[in-house]
Amino acid sequence: MIVTREKQILCGSDYKEVDIIRCATNKRFCGRGKRKALSSPAQKSLNDKKSKRYLLQLINTNFKDFRDSLCHLTYREENLPETLEEAEKRVKNFIRRINYVLKKMGADKCKYIIITTETSTKTGQLARVHHHVIISCSLTRDEIFLMWKEGRRNIDPLQGEGDKYNSLVEYLRKNAGSKEGKKKWISSKGLLKPMEKVPNDNRYTARQVEKIAKGPVDREYWERKYPGWTLINSGNAYSAEYNELTGWNIYLKLRRKE
Repeated sequence: MIVTREKQILCGSDYKEVDIIRCATNKRFCGRGKRKALSSPAQKSLNDKKSKRYLLQLINTNFKDFRDSLCHLTYREENLPETLEEAEKRVKNFIRRINYVLKKMGADKCKYIIITTETSTKTGQLARVHHHVIISCSLTRDEIFLMWKEGRRNIDPLQGEGDKYNSLVEYLRKNAGSKEGKKKWISSKGLLKPMEKVPNDNRYTARQVEKIAKGPVDREYWERKYPGWTLINSGNAYSAEYNELTGWNIYLKLRRKE
């Protein structure tokens, strides 16, 4: 049978995604029961749509505005790695140095996500290998700054603002389709995983979803459906897609109202 299923994915306390999709199933769900953790994608590439979506969910689940940092790390000419694998070893050494200092302080290891790329976010052309690191630890930004000795580094406060890091992930993904370049990401062990609530097959009907999908975006409608939440401030906060076999699907990105 074909049902209209609502799936809610909770990413920390301030962000969640809602999929309202038509799907074939042998079992109906009512939205009650235990939540389950989402599995990490096998392919951790920003070229992959599912992987990019999971990366956004993971950032929102584990990192916070201004408390945490975004590092941009490059190489001087004489230090430029010959291979992507060598670059990944060096950025991992950067993390090891941070964790060594944290251990001496008696503090917990850092949490991080590392995005390594060989393409320019501006031109899409093959460029020097460089890294973007989202990090949470007890060191100050000045102290983190001193840990990278391979080239230039910028250490900025992490800022998701109203779009909950959508623009950041899009910035990192931009021009990821370059045939020559690669974009991949890795994360520290022990990061909290986004949680998926038990699906609900009783909240929407196919006719309701079709009517919503064909109409204009109605922020107030979604605020009524999900009290305490609103659409993020981004052009991709809401999307409606038509599948010739099953019908209309709707995808929402919500942030907690202030």
